[in-house]
Amino acid sequence: MPAKNVTAVVLRATDYKDYDRLLRLFTPDEGVLSAVIKGVRRPKAKLKFAAQPFSLNEYALVERGGYHTVTECAPIETMFEIASDPDRYMAGAAML
Repeated sequence: MPAKNVTAVVLRATDYKDYDRLLRLFTPDEGVLSAVIKGVRRPKAKLKFAAQPFSLNEYALVERGGYHTVTECAPIETMFEIASDPDRYMAGAAML
């Protein structure tokens, strides 16, 4: 299956199975999507940045069994300042 490239903001990241996360992504073209990102909870995971709330990334998604799976990701903006400060995080979460 061909990969679909989307630019998206991570709305929510939920632990899923042993080392995976289930992401809720907001895209300007397709709205809200759910995607699984495999192995991201391992200590040396390369795509750990892609599962952080409020991060803006370019995702390559493949649809399998009704879910999208992240195969690649390129960062655009991490928004670390929002995610690291509790007051900003709560304000951002309320806006989302």
